[in-house]
Amino acid sequence: MDELARYIFNWCQDLLTNEEREAHKHMIVLQKIEHTDFEPQKNIMRKKWLSHNTEVLKLLENGEEEFCKNVIGRVLRENPKKEFLNLCPNCGVLARTPKAKQCPKCFHSWH
Repeated sequence: MDELARYIFNWCQDLLTNEEREAHKHMIVLQKIEHTDFEPQKNIMRKKWLSHNTEVLKLLENGEEEFCKNVIGRVLRENPKKEFLNLCPNCGVLARTPKAKQCPKCFHSWH
């Protein structure tokens, strides 16, 4: 997941549809299951946390990368002014969070 996708999924959840939020949660749970060794815990996560909504699963049918690309494309199309992005006023790079006041690339500070 690139920086823009990480920023949108972490900080701009209100721009996502309910199905996209649920699909993102489904992706995270699959990653947790993959990195868990305790089989009873895996079964609980599969049963209680994974989505069984066909619309959500359809969003993920082409893989995580394609899903992220589609969501980012839709969000940018629907918000062409990109007012939700916190860009460095000096170089235009995306800050790490919406409230960050220092550029991660040029270290410009706009406090």
